[in-house]
Amino acid sequence: MAETPIRSQMYEGRGINSETGAVFGTAINFDKPQPLDPNIGQSVNFRLESISSSRELSDKLRIAASASFSVGAGGVSAEFGLTNSKEVNSYYTYALMRCHVVNAPRTIRNVTLKPEAEELLRQHDWDTFSRSYGWEYVEGFVQGGAYYGLIEIQTTNRAEQQNVKAKLGGYWGPFKASAEFEKDLKDIQKHTTVNVSVTRTGGSGAVVPSDLDGMLSEARNFAQTVLANPVPILALTADYARTVPLPDVPPPNSLPRQHQRDTLNDLGLTYLRLRDYKTNLEYVLSRPLTDFDEYRTLDDAEIISKRQSLIQTLQLVGQEIDKVIRLGTTCADDYTQCSSYVSTISVLESPTIQGELLNLKQMEEKLRGIEKFLHEHGMLGGGLATFDGSCAVRGDLTAGAGGNGRILARHVDGKADNSDGPGGLHLNHGNGQPVHIGGHHPANLGVHGDIHLDRDKTISSPGTLHVHADDHILFTSSSGLTVEGRIGTAGRHPVQGMPRGIHGGVHTFDLVAEGVIGVGPPGEFKASMWSDGAIRGKTKQFVIDHPNDPSMSLVHGAIEGPEIGVYYRGEGTTNSDGTASVELPKYFESLARAAGRTALVTPLSVDGESAVPLAVSNVSAGHFIVRTADGSKHIQRFFWEVKAVRADVDILKAEVRRA
Repeated sequence: MAETPIRSQMYEGRGINSETGAVFGTAINFDKPQPLDPNIGQSVNFRLESISSSRELSDKLRIAASASFSVGAGGVSAEFGLTNSKEVNSYYTYALMRCHVVNAPRTIRNVTLKPEAEELLRQHDWDTFSRSYGWEYVEGFVQGGAYYGLIEIQTTNRAEQQNVKAKLGGYWGPFKASAEFEKDLKDIQKHTTVNVSVTRTGGSGAVVPSDLDGMLSEARNFAQTVLANPVPILALTADYARTVPLPDVPPPNSLPRQHQRDTLNDLGLTYLRLRDYKTNLEYVLSRPLTDFDEYRTLDDAEIISKRQSLIQTLQLVGQEIDKVIRLGTTCADDYTQCSSYVSTISVLESPTIQGELLNLKQMEEKLRGIEKFLHEHGMLGGGLATFDGSCAVRGDLTAGAGGNGRILARHVDGKADNSDGPGGLHLNHGNGQPVHIGGHHPANLGVHGDIHLDRDKTISSPGTLHVHADDHILFTSSSGLTVEGRIGTAGRHPVQGMPRGIHGGVHTFDLVAEGVIGVGPPGEFKASMWSDGAIRGKTKQFVIDHPNDPSMSLVHGAIEGPEIGVYYRGEGTTNSDGTASVELPKYFESLARAAGRTALVTPLSVDGESAVPLAVSNVSAGHFIVRTADGSKHIQRFFWEVKAVRADVDILKAEVRRA
């Protein structure tokens, strides 16, 4: 028996490959699940973990490296949702707060192969069997709840990062969300930006991204809410070959599976390593390169060259990640196509910010530069004029040889045009040349008031323009805000990661709108998302890579109808009295309206065998009965499909007047 995080389409008895996340048909009959040990009660595990990489985050969430890059395999799992949505870089500091509430496992009993599955195994081999039913099956579930709060502390240099880790170091391991911890965390928040990502499985109510106070309050109360709302949080899997009575057939060859497992694990580790490298490169490119210790002595040409080199490396890393995902997908789909892989990317150590002290040689060079600067500006070996009162100059004032001296003053005030009264301060008023703040070293401009620009003037930067506010940035305009280009938010780059050919748009993580999001030309939406939860458009399509032709794409459209419906389908077999009971998911009765339910069955003919017509009962109480139409006691395999109208939303009004 092994544990694996919940994935979509999992239920008791269903075939599964726990390494790849693929689900298969049901090959077994079994009795209803029972507690594995009725004497085991509920346990609560509350921990705070230090996170420094994507691999470490996956390990803490019990996600195998082989499953970390499986696109779409996670379903509704909180663990997969967090790892897929959150990127980790080495410059920030991360803490994972997790609370697991675990009830006694429940497992199925008296497992036997279905006749058709046993016949398939007899007539063919384990490989053929596994393509229909997988190598394992879901033996049961562990119910309870899982709560995760990932705290991202945006430390700006190594010293600050070490201070934060030291402050949190006493809380790693078994954990209580104490008042002391909350105080230390809020003290950290005063000096750094802190983001919180929250996800959970189980509990009640919607999960809303919250601040620190909301996260801590929700975490403290989580175990109590799970008592009334436990859900499956872990699936228990078992091998057919070890736990199910089998016909007299040769045992399965475990070497191909082990090769697939090893290959997927290696690819997963490579994917996580490259993903972290990509995140670090994106962070470095989002800042002036002169912020980093290793690049501060470079001249302008060298900075431009280094930036281009980093951009090229970032592009290569992105291509390498795509290749790893393709190889992993191919290996997961067919173990005979698994091949070893060595990355062509050398992961270099990321540059540091205030990471190391200057060595002696660098210090001597710095001192010689300072001495030269002082001599050139007449600050060493020259005289110094001292005035105890005011100094009035009736004309121009030039400081230093060639005007390269400095004027030192604490306050400079402007005056009126025709008097000594207060007035505006004009810099470079007569020549219109730029005014520079700082020179040999960067300097900040502090403004204790408003900044006013003349009409149609521009704030520009030859590189990246950084705008920061401790609270939030508010743009106000009587006629709106226009952006000529692309916008990146939540740390996303406005260029990197956007599809090719996109000339405008927003690259972000979350997008929240309290009204309508429209797509299409002005005044004529082709598609829209509404605050009532509706998505409206003329067609609903999806586009994927063509499975047989890499040069083509595959476009499918959704089936539409005048109702908001759900469907379920599967297969079954009538028993010796000519009947079969088809059980629907436990939530079906709560989700589907009683009116409008339909059930279809199709008798299955295998290898030209005769088929018996079938009939169905009404769908009620979460199931329906299939029986032979003539009442004969015939064993007949069949496919079935149930459609119903959702009960949790209003009836769809198909004909409405145009707005």
